[in-house]
Amino acid sequence: MKFKTLILVLISAFATFGQTTGRRASLTPQQQQVDTILVELVRTHPIQKMASDFQGWRKNGILYLSYQSDIMPPEMASELALVNGRQVPVITINPSFLLRLTNFNKVEDTKYKHLVIFHEVAHVANHLSGAAPMEPAGFKPDEAAKRATNVWKSEWYATKAEWELAKRIDGKHLMAAIQKEVALYGEEKGFLEGFYKLIMGADEISNKVALLRPTWKQIYLQELKKLKE
Repeated sequence: MKFKTLILVLISAFATFGQTTGRRASLTPQQQQVDTILVELVRTHPIQKMASDFQGWRKNGILYLSYQSDIMPPEMASELALVNGRQVPVITINPSFLLRLTNFNKVEDTKYKHLVIFHEVAHVANHLSGAAPMEPAGFKPDEAAKRATNVWKSEWYATKAEWELAKRIDGKHLMAAIQKEVALYGEEKGFLEGFYKLIMGADEISNKVALLRPTWKQIYLQELKKLKE
């Protein structure tokens, strides 16, 4: 997963969603093509419980998808947004991400997309279970510490789930930043180091990112201390 997406979703105020749908509603021909690709990726996903949950949430209007937004993520992004008068999880999908091959062959491309989908669905699952509730985009400066803590927790859970799947499907190299640090420091410290570098190096789409980094550094140092005890 590209962490520029993280910053876009959790900090920048999402603008207008287009064609937001729980079920397959009126989509453009291109969006129908993308939706078909997504459905197939979900159907063939190695974690079938995730596939079943995704399909059920979408069918029952618990999860909505969007293929159009004024602020488009490079791949996929999850967000708590107002749809039909209520706050619901929305996954925004950049059509070009699913329509093109990534920088891998066909088999590796499918693995990578399965990882990205799993990451975003993990956000939704953690929100629905209460483990890491999603929040509407945007925050006030005096809310920065709280928002940073919530962002760290949410992304930690989703990235950890993605990493565990990567190990299961022989796809650790598709999460190279984590793989590199784990090779250097071992599983626990390596994952922490890799995650910290990813979150701190996320693209600064919003100048509010700088307000979150001090808290992220504090959390990192606390977690590092725990590993040394």
